[in-house]
Amino acid sequence: MKLLLAFALSACSLTAAAADDVRNGQPCLGGVCIGDDLASLAHVQWDEAQSFRKKVSAVPVPPAALARLAKNVAPASQDALKDAAPYLMTSTFDGPAIPRLAKVKSFCRPVDHLVGTFRSESGYPTRVFVAIDPRGGEQAFRVRSIVRTYPDSLTSAQLGELEQQLAARYAGVRKASADTKASTWNFNPHKRELQLQSAVVPPSRLADELKRTPGCGAAAKLD
Repeated sequence: MKLLLAFALSACSLTAAAADDVRNGQPCLGGVCIGDDLASLAHVQWDEAQSFRKKVSAVPVPPAALARLAKNVAPASQDALKDAAPYLMTSTFDGPAIPRLAKVKSFCRPVDHLVGTFRSESGYPTRVFVAIDPRGGEQAFRVRSIVRTYPDSLTSAQLGELEQQLAARYAGVRKASADTKASTWNFNPHKRELQLQSAVVPPSRLADELKRTPGCGAAAKLD
């Protein structure tokens, strides 16, 4: 059983384990870590983003929708916005989206999370949620949450063993609780889902930081 469950974790080799554990205090999965800049994840084999069975990269953006998106960014990013607009409009991303989104660096207000997906070596679907983050001196889309779903075929005993292995893997990371000030991990055996989650940024603080982006029109403070 342990052999089967080690396989179920999908990255149990010695080389994969280093990428799948914890990096700089942040939990990781499949080489993607909480807090990673999306621009650094072009090496991942992302699934093609689709919307209503169409490639998002080919989805037309109506002028009215582009105008709404333009209200969210400063003039410095207006030219780059058009190429990124299909992904922002559908709240998705994939490999081709990454360089397009990386060029939009002047958001003035929060935007919806973008979701990208890939499959583990064993074929387990993994969703990655990114959001705009102004911290660190330069805006970037950073990983906020990672969710992996395991197969329905696992028995209750296997799920229990799987959770034990995950607890060992993320021993240096806090398990999900009411405290949202640190990144966490959690395994839901009923949904068969592993979730890695970043610390929660208060929406009001995020909005205030984005307003201070050059070109966003925030009033200067005297003191």
